Amino acid sequence: MGIKTKEYTTLYRAINRACIQLKNYGYLGVVVQGIKSPFDLVGVKEDEIFLVKVKVIEKGKQPLPEMLSKNLSELKTPPGIRKEVWVWEKKSGFHYLTVSISTLNQ
Repeated sequence: MGIKTKEYTTLYRAINRACIQLKNYGYLGVVVQGIKSPFDLVGVKEDEIFLVKVKVIEKGKQPLPEMLSKNLSELKTPPGIRKEVWVWEKKSGFHYLTVSISTLNQ
């Protein structure tokens, strides 16, 4: 159980860092982790909604399994939604992977 607790703490800290970063980009950031949602954060701006999935990896590992990206891109969302996976590499920082962007003009 100690390992799961440590992994959860690391993920929790990464989600909080991501929320602060979203706010720095001008979004109103809300953590939705714990709710049965494929995303951990929702960022809202006047013309865009940003959905973020946060993953944690060990330093030097591959940032993202292809399956995760594919599953998130298949989720249907209304126009104006941006979906990204932010991968926190321990002791390095975030890698940002855009899954899809749908603009209001489409």
